[in-house]
Amino acid sequence: MTDKPLENQDAEQAPASGAATGKTPETASDPQATKSAYGRRRNKAAQPANPQQATAQPTQETDEAAVDEPADALAQAQAQAAEYLDLAQRARAEFENYRRRTKAAEAEAELKGKGAAVLQLLPVLDNLQRALEARPNSEDEDDAFVQGVAMVTRQFEDILASLEVTAVAGLNEVFDPAVHYAVGNEVRPDVAPGTITQTLQTGYKLKEYLLRPAMVLVQGEA
Repeated sequence: MTDKPLENQDAEQAPASGAATGKTPETASDPQATKSAYGRRRNKAAQPANPQQATAQPTQETDEAAVDEPADALAQAQAQAAEYLDLAQRARAEFENYRRRTKAAEAEAELKGKGAAVLQLLPVLDNLQRALEARPNSEDEDDAFVQGVAMVTRQFEDILASLEVTAVAGLNEVFDPAVHYAVGNEVRPDVAPGTITQTLQTGYKLKEYLLRPAMVLVQGEA
């Protein structure tokens, strides 16, 4: 075997050394090329073996988010609907209360207005009744004037009755300061104290509203 020159031996070992390290002669001599090759190997190693497995996790999170969004929107809509329903119910209750108060106020105003008008006419009825009471006992009951006054008095009383105006009970009733006005006392035999013995002026009520009290005399202590 002949010995080869030293220069030839070095040239033959250089390619073999490059093949052993996986580097081409250009990369072995160029540091920048070496870095690029190293980076490609790292990127290749970082890529998942199965692309579907890599996209499975983001897809699952996206699906869960898509399911949560309608649920949140539904819950929000239900809460808003409940709030609107509560507001509507409150408004309806307030309106019903307002309508009842308005109706009661209108009825009270009508009652007071009617009562004020009737109160102005009561003195006329008082005078008609006094005229009938003051006629002489010997006067003929068939007299046209007396009949006319009596007819007007009855007509007046009928009109008051149609307006739900009623007379306050007086004679022989127990004195009630709510509807009676005592102007004096008198003592009569066999009459209990506090009993009304005489009505000087008839009192009237419009429904439950007192127009005027009855002026009376009351039995005192014997």
